[in-house]
Amino acid sequence: YKGASSCLSCPEHWARCDKDGTEVTCQAGYRVGTKKLGLIKFPYCYACGPGQYSATPAWSKCADCEKGTYSDGEANTSCKKCPDHYDKCSTDGKEITCKAGYMKETVKERIKAGLLFINISKLVCTACPTGTYSVAGSTSCTKCPAGKYASSTGSSSCTSCAKGTYAMGEGHSSCEECPANTESCSADGTIKCKAGYRYFSKYRVCNKCEAGTYSEAGKSGCTECPAGTYSNKEASAKCTECAKGTYASGTGNTSCKALPKNATATKDKGADGFTCNSGFYKDGNECKACATGCSKCSDSSDNSCSSCQKGYLSYKSKCLAKPEHCQTAVIAHCPCNSSRACTQVCQTYVPTSTTCTACESGYALRNGKCFKNTVKSDGCAEGLVRDSSEGIYCKRKCSEGTELDPSTKTCK
Repeated sequence: YKGASSCLSCPEHWARCDKDGTEVTCQAGYRVGTKKLGLIKFPYCYACGPGQYSATPAWSKCADCEKGTYSDGEANTSCKKCPDHYDKCSTDGKEITCKAGYMKETVKERIKAGLLFINISKLVCTACPTGTYSVAGSTSCTKCPAGKYASSTGSSSCTSCAKGTYAMGEGHSSCEECPANTESCSADGTIKCKAGYRYFSKYRVCNKCEAGTYSEAGKSGCTECPAGTYSNKEASAKCTECAKGTYASGTGNTSCKALPKNATATKDKGADGFTCNSGFYKDGNECKACATGCSKCSDSSDNSCSSCQKGYLSYKSKCLAKPEHCQTAVIAHCPCNSSRACTQVCQTYVPTSTTCTACESGYALRNGKCFKNTVKSDGCAEGLVRDSSEGIYCKRKCSEGTELDPSTKTCK
């Protein structure tokens, strides 16, 4: 346009610019004004700032966005509508937040512009899906914690599960009914079954324990009944002891068996269920007699005894009847006599002999008998006198007028 002394360039973003400079207007989104350069003023197009707009050319000033609308950036030709469900929406677009139950996000929208379609960015408040919630101003939704749920979209909080229901894990839109036969069922899905039931976490059910097993309340599995007990029905809270005269071997029994003859039931875990009485040995499910005089054996032969009955001595895995001298204590201080109870065969006993072959410590052997080692000057102990005429080293000292009878060992 024509200036005072020369032609000047029309301002950037002009809409109308007469050659004589009498009318200069700006494009939509701008307002016309002047700019001073030195002493010279000339027309200038100023962009409408955030929160303002100019809809058509030739505006001398920008208009403010109304409440519920905003414009961000510059050179806006209109104000955008605040997103639905907004909590805060400043006209300059610097503070836009969503209500509780919604999250703010930017989406692409395809619109028609003349003969063309273009994609524009659009700010929206999207409702939180079921199983989630948000507080005001959120840009994302949070999953409901275990024990709570949100059944509708746009939830601002989660609801606790009612008694008898639960929600295991996060993000539930509803609560499930607690399974049948539960001892306890918390809202977060911690489930404990009644006694006699076990919990299957995969299917979240309490199933009955099978016959031969049992469970205590709150246990996750069933336990086999130990030896000596049984359960003959499902869902047992405990096992029943076998009745007198019966037994149950191993574990997991559903019934008890009649005891074999000469046996006693046992409750030892993992045992056969019974032990044979003294003098008998186990052969399958029977108790058979050991050899005569044997109280513990491995079979019926007479050389498999590990212990003998009263009145018998153990000798080379055999049980032999005690000799009379062992029972009547004729030979004093001989280890295998009644003072030692004759509980084992030792070097002092020879099955065919009735005499002692060795004496206990502190005694000496003389002609099959034992004498104390402490002797008098004549070599005999107190109360004895030396006399080899009877074949005895020392004999009892008799009072005057009596003499020792070798057969009865008394003075007459």
